[in-house]
This record gives sequence, structure tokens and C-alpha cells, in this order.
Amino acid sequence: MSLVDQSKLKLDDPIGKYLPDFKKYFKGYITIRQCLSHTTGIERDSRLMNRLLDKKKYPTLEEAVNGIMQKEVSTNPGKEFHYGIYGPALAARGCEVVMKKPFERLIQEKITRPLKMKVTNFIDENGNAPDPGYGAQTSAADYLNFLIMLMNKGVFEGKRVLSEASVEELSRSQLGEMSIAYTPPATIGYDYGLGNWIVAKYESGKARILTSPGLPGSWPILDLCRKYAAILFVEPKA
Repeated sequence: MSLVDQSKLKLDDPIGKYLPDFKKYFKGYITIRQCLSHTTGIERDSRLMNRLLDKKKYPTLEEAVNGIMQKEVSTNPGKEFHYGIYGPALAARGCEVVMKKPFERLIQEKITRPLKMKVTNFIDENGNAPDPGYGAQTSAADYLNFLIMLMNKGVFEGKRVLSEASVEELSRSQLGEMSIAYTPPATIGYDYGLGNWIVAKYESGKARILTSPGLPGSWPILDLCRKYAAILFVEPKA
């Protein structure tokens, strides 16, 4: 969304504009928006852990995306929601190509440094590719800075990090009447925006409460109505 604010890319641009090789596999028409909303239509199974482990054989995000590129399209893009790692990886790789910088550096320049998120990173200690969908390591203090920025419509400590329009777009439902092929059990019944779950909405349909639970047990809560942000750490069951 930071690059959207800078007019470096558009949400409804086809991924093939930035990753031309996708056209060879007849997937170049998938949009950035569909990547961020898990509606690419690219085949996958519903075993979340298997999909997480799949990335370990790739040393770079480029190579990981090249692997995704070869997978089949199981349904037309924009027709079905299937939560997974593919979409965020494609969008992140598009950002790398546009800015000619690695994803980790872009995150630092655009998000973590402006938000004083001092320990947050996407570095894999085993030397594997960064995972834009699930690979963040952070602290409660860092994460709260991010939530506070969203709560303040893109502003953190008096400085604008994202435009108000981008923050609103992030929290807008992207699914409509779309069929749900797979959603994690903990989020059944939630709607989805761009990279976050919509827990509750106003009568107008606008998001009221947002979350983005992590597999290890982190639960951020952003209540846009009551104006508070919180993060819970829950010990996963063995």
C-alpha cells in the first residue's frame, strides 16, 4: 500500500505487468488485489502447515515465486477465497521488481523504521526465502506501533506512514459473495480485507474490528470504534 501511495503500482494491475514470466504460464492476469486477498485461484491444499513448510526449499523470494508460478489455477481468480501463502509472496515479489530492492529492505524503509519497530524482521534464520505472509518476527511493543498507525488512519507520532485512503482500503471487505474454499478454523465467520480479518462491521458494512492472528498464538485486536489496540500472546496447544 505504501507503493500504491507512491503510484509505483496499482491494486488492480495484473501481476504479469511486474512478473512477465507469469504470462508464459497463463497466470499474468491475476491482480495485486487478488494476491493480497487470497483469491488468486492458484491450486493449493488446506493443510496450512504443509504450505508453510513448502517455502523452506527456496533460498530467495524470487525462486519461491518461480515455484508458485508453475502451479495450476484451480478456479478463476476473484471467484474463491483460499487462505494461504501464495498471494502475499507474489505481491511482495512484485514490489521487489518495481523498486529493485529486496523485500526485507523495503519493509524497513517503508514500515518498520518509520514506526520505530526496532526488532521486527522477516529474516529466516536458516537462510530460506522471507515469507511475506507468515514470516514476520516481532515484539508486542513493535506490533502495537503498527496497530496504532492503522488506528490513527496512517499516522504515527505525527508523521504519515500510509495514506488514509490506503488504510481504509486495507480494512474494506474484498470478498462480497465469494465462495470460501478454505479459512483457518479460528477465523471462520470473519470477513477479509487486504492482509487482515474483519471481525465486526458497522451496519454500513465498514470495518469496526480487525485482527490478523498468527499461527504461533499472537492475536492483535484493533477496535476502530472504541479506538484501542491490543495484542494477546496465547500459548499454542502441544
